[in-house]
Amino acid sequence: MNRGFTLIEVLIAMVILGISLSILIHGFMSINDGIERRRDYTYIASWADGKFDEIVSGIELATHGDFLYKGNLCYWKLEEDYIDEGIRGLKLIIRWKGSKGEYSYSVSRVTLNDDWE
Repeated sequence: MNRGFTLIEVLIAMVILGISLSILIHGFMSINDGIERRRDYTYIASWADGKFDEIVSGIELATHGDFLYKGNLCYWKLEEDYIDEGIRGLKLIIRWKGSKGEYSYSVSRVTLNDDWE
């Protein structure tokens, strides 16, 4: 009596293994994309914080521009809203192209304007 595996048993095992591996690889790729996206947002948030400091202190006078991040051109613009005398709202919007499309990040601050005219 031979006690080996039949061809059909081996084929079924290979199909199950193939399906399992494809599910695992898809999950790994999704996690990797999520990590990469969070890394991008972390960098952009840090950059935006520094840019806000430059704008509020008067070092940066431009209201739009671009910068290079990981070989991609990122665009930023500043929107100002004068809320009340001496108070202004600032909104910094950053847009860039990633591996899965276009992304944007915006952050707002309210500042006191000492030199109100």
